[in-house]
Amino acid sequence: MHVQKPRSVRDVFEQSFLLHRRRFRFLIGTAVAILFPYYIASTYVRTHFLLTDDQADQIVQDMEKKGDVWSVLSTAVSVRTEVWMLVLSAVFLLLVLPILYGMIAQMSSKFLQHGQETTIADAGNAAFRRLLPNMATLFLAIVVYLVLAVCYMELLSLVTYYLGAALGALATVIAILGTLAFIVGVVLYFIRFSFLPAIVVVEGLSFFRAMARSWRLTKFRSGQLLGFYVMLVIVCFVAQVFMTLIGDMFFQSAGTQLLIAAIIGMLVMPFALTCMSTMFVELQSRDRNPMR
Repeated sequence: MHVQKPRSVRDVFEQSFLLHRRRFRFLIGTAVAILFPYYIASTYVRTHFLLTDDQADQIVQDMEKKGDVWSVLSTAVSVRTEVWMLVLSAVFLLLVLPILYGMIAQMSSKFLQHGQETTIADAGNAAFRRLLPNMATLFLAIVVYLVLAVCYMELLSLVTYYLGAALGALATVIAILGTLAFIVGVVLYFIRFSFLPAIVVVEGLSFFRAMARSWRLTKFRSGQLLGFYVMLVIVCFVAQVFMTLIGDMFFQSAGTQLLIAAIIGMLVMPFALTCMSTMFVELQSRDRNPMR
């Protein structure tokens, strides 16, 4: 029996582009239904409660004069601003992203595995039915990350503190290497659990079972997934910069630029999630067929 070889990162991107083109109306409709209301609310909050461009420029100038970043930020950024920034981040991470990612993952799974075209309503129903488990699973993953990060940094600080007197400059080297190792760990953690929203919606798992499933799907594939995400970031960054430059050439007012930024986000983010969903389907296929 002929066994199809695993798809490369290039193959996954090619399939993602084809899927994006075939299901473009679905993706735009999903973005309008889910992302657009968030962008409206986010724009209102940013213009009424967060820092203006003039205030941000003044903060940068104060940083350059004083040379103390944290003291300037602590005095310039109010508690209200910090709370609203936290609220916006939480709403996006725990509400908007699970719904949007879940809908696109459901569509991609049905289309790539069974050749079925899922409607926005059906994908939305699937994502909303699993919304609470999705939110709880993402929250659990964040808590686990924070616990691991705090424990690691505390251990690193203790090691460098007690070795500082004995090793001198070598302790500084150990601290730098430990910090670099922490950054690598953050990247690996994201890679290993980046498919959680898709797993919760498509496979019906949640909490530690979903995390274990994500760990299994990405096992021994961290290198390829790192290359995949690096390429995805580059493609999305180039596309966003290009569209932003085009928008700035024709629209100069602040309100119009906010609208252009929202439109760009509604184009770029569904494409990125389509690529991630396509990779998720590929990982599922490899797990079902270990010979691939």
